[in-house]
Parts: sequence; C-alpha cells; structure tokens
Amino acid sequence: MRSVRTHTPELKEQTMSESRVLIQGREHSMMFKTLTECGEILGKKESDYGRDNFLRASITATSLTRRHMTPSDVAACLFGIKLARYAELTTKGKKPKNESLHDTVVDLINYILLMERERRTDEVFNRKQAGEVEEAG
Repeated sequence: MRSVRTHTPELKEQTMSESRVLIQGREHSMMFKTLTECGEILGKKESDYGRDNFLRASITATSLTRRHMTPSDVAACLFGIKLARYAELTTKGKKPKNESLHDTVVDLINYILLMERERRTDEVFNRKQAGEVEEAG
C-alpha cells in the first residue's frame, strides 16, 4: 500500500507563502536585471547620439508637421511606434524571428525614461522662458 502525503491547512498555507516569497524574489531580481540593462543601453546610446537628438528631432518634426513639437512629444511618438511594434509582435500568434520581445520591452522602458527626461527639460525651459527660474551665473 502506497502512503499518500497530506498537508494540514497550516502547512499548506506556509508552503504557499514560502513559494510566493521565492517567486517575488526571482521577479524582483529579474526586474532589477532588466532595469540595469536599460541603464547600460541608455548610457551607450547617449554616448553615440548625444543628449540633443530629441531637440533636433523636434525641430524637424515641427517643420514637417507645421505643428509645434517639443522634445518630449518626439519621445512620446517614438514610444508609440515601439508600442505598436510590440503589439504586432505579440498578436501574430507566432514567435518573432528578428526582434526579441525582451529587447522591445527594454526599448519601451527606455523611451518612457527618455520621455520623462525630456518632459522635465521642457518644463525647466518653459519656466526659464517665463522668468520663473534664474540662470546660474
């Protein structure tokens, strides 16, 4: 006769709780690793492109659209394009061949970070224009 392992409700709850802690620990580790990767990629891209590429792109976008586009508007547009690409990759029902979902997620995170950086820069610029911020001199 085979013995069957049984758990008391207390033991089952303790085991489930321990499992949740392990899963959360792995998830946090994975998120930290992804955010670290995002920071490394941002640093490399900034080294290649510089910090003014969103300003340059906003000047071009303003000329093309005949509508004022700020650097943060440009970052938001790039985020939107990447999000649409992510949706395309995930709704086809087959595994992407030339673009990893992880790389796309890293790009999305970085576009959000760049959008926030540019929004804050726009905010400071607008306050300076309004005379609310003194120039350091």
